[in-house]
Amino acid sequence: MPPVAFAQAFDYIDDGGLIAFTIKERFVTPKQDETGFSKLMRGLQENEMIETLLERRYRHRLSVGGDPLHYVAYVAEKHAGTGEPLALAAVA
Repeated sequence: MPPVAFAQAFDYIDDGGLIAFTIKERFVTPKQDETGFSKLMRGLQENEMIETLLERRYRHRLSVGGDPLHYVAYVAEKHAGTGEPLALAAVA
């Protein structure tokens, strides 16, 4: 998931709103993520812009080669933002 796309959607959520999504595990694993999404998520958590209420890893399906493909489900509550559009910060 491109970080800018997530950030733009995040900016539409009111403080106190809930965020729920699933994402391929490699996008939230710092050493595997090349998109910057894991960095964005860490920044949101470290700056207390979101509070993760649930984080659960699960096998989404098997690849055509029979290997398990894991995803992570998140439910979080949005807290006060930075006052500027997060989408702009995500591309900086």
